[in-house]
Amino acid sequence: MPRACLETLCPSICLRCDRLWSGNVSHRRPNNDLHIKMKILQDNLPKTSTILMKHVERINLGSFCLSIELPIQKYEYLDHTADVQLHSWGDSLKEAFEQCGISMFGYMTELETVEIKQRVEIKATGHDLESLLYGFLDELLYLFSCEPNLICSKLEITQFITEGEDFSITCLCYGEEFHLGKHPQGTEVKAITYSAMEIVNDIEHQDYEIFVIIDI
Repeated sequence: MPRACLETLCPSICLRCDRLWSGNVSHRRPNNDLHIKMKILQDNLPKTSTILMKHVERINLGSFCLSIELPIQKYEYLDHTADVQLHSWGDSLKEAFEQCGISMFGYMTELETVEIKQRVEIKATGHDLESLLYGFLDELLYLFSCEPNLICSKLEITQFITEGEDFSITCLCYGEEFHLGKHPQGTEVKAITYSAMEIVNDIEHQDYEIFVIIDI
């Protein structure tokens, strides 16, 4: 079982969110000028402590406020019989992966209600792009479904290896613990599927897109 680290930096969080959305959970479009503005508190940080946790390294940001700009939405939800298809895109394949992960969280709740209180690191591996995407989304779903029940509004892939025999992703996940009283309940995601999965990785034409069906 991998080691994991929980660092408590400050007792409470201070942030201001200007996010504006319209429409329902399945057809939202954010304000592209949106970002979360937070002041960095650098002095007098308390000592850290460590614990063991499966799969993840978790940092409780507390009132340690840092500037985290939320990405522009580059995903949509496509109708599919009994399920839903996530369609994401980006300026790189890495960004398309990040957007795909965020789109899954966005289907489960309204992301404008999610504050940045915790940072969790996850890792996923695969033998090709499809299995890497499946593993990545599955780890994110595990993060939400089990301890620490994290709902994320930002994903940052820090390592993206898609060459050789072993493909891998390391990703920082920013968000907070899901609470029904605070976060509107969208649609439960039961599982990730390989059905009709498509990954467009056209470097020549700079076309990076992902299509994946989730079981709801």
